[in-house]
Formats: sequence, C-alpha cells, structure tokens
Amino acid sequence: MKRPRNVRMGEKFRVTTDYSSFEKGAIIKLIRDDNDDTCLYKNSCGEESFVNFNKLELVEKTFFDLEEGDIILDKYGYPEVILAVGEKYILAKDISDDIEYYRISNLEDWGYTIKQGVVELTLEDIANLSGVPVEKIKIIEDKACK
Repeated sequence: MKRPRNVRMGEKFRVTTDYSSFEKGAIIKLIRDDNDDTCLYKNSCGEESFVNFNKLELVEKTFFDLEEGDIILDKYGYPEVILAVGEKYILAKDISDDIEYYRISNLEDWGYTIKQGVVELTLEDIANLSGVPVEKIKIIEDKACK
C-alpha cells in the first residue's frame, strides 16, 4: 500500500509479507512517524521495528478501538465525535451539541458504524461540533499534506 495521507499515531496495520521482526499477518501499531515511507511500529509483544508502508495494509477499526476524535455515525448517518473512551463506555457529541454516553458493546446493535478514512463535514457541522460560529471559522491549507 502507498503511504496514507492522514496516518495517525497509534493506527493499526497488518503486515502483508514476512518482514524484519514481524511475521506476515501480524497486527502492529504505528509509534513513530517521520513523514517517510518507513515508520516505526510496535507489535503486541512490545517488539519494535521499522516497516515500509508497501509491506502493510490498514486494519479497520472496531468499536473497541475507538479513540478521542474518531467519528461514529448513527443509523441515520448523522456523525458524532468521540470525546472520551473508557474500557466499556464512550462519551460522544453530536452535531446538536448533545453529549451522549454509550456502552461500546451496544453500538453495533443500535446501528452505529465507524466513519473510516476521510471525514466530510460542512462548515455548519464543524461549527456545531466545535461550538465556534460559522462566520468565525477559517479553513487553512494544511502545508504538511503538499
């Protein structure tokens, strides 16, 4: 795979070939990113190694992998931002500024999904989620993505 544009620390990947310290199929977590095609990863045993993105595939998140800032969608497709994650519960904020407390194991049964990849939001969505009026929001170009 090519290097993803918006890779995040802690993101999980599956090794697609025998490589370095990790066997094919191992799930590893990104622990250091130097904005290069080769980054430092750690496996569940605590072993660390540098691996090139062309030896990896992204592992999609499950509800138990959620982190602060992730987006979940309710059964109607409305987004909610994860504010906090505990062992069994999450705290999420919807676009109406309502804050909800959910048991993680119930999310799938209630029709929730995890927004994978790029999140598309309108200025109004951003304003509602951040509490900043639309007229005070300025979108700037991310120079790190050029």
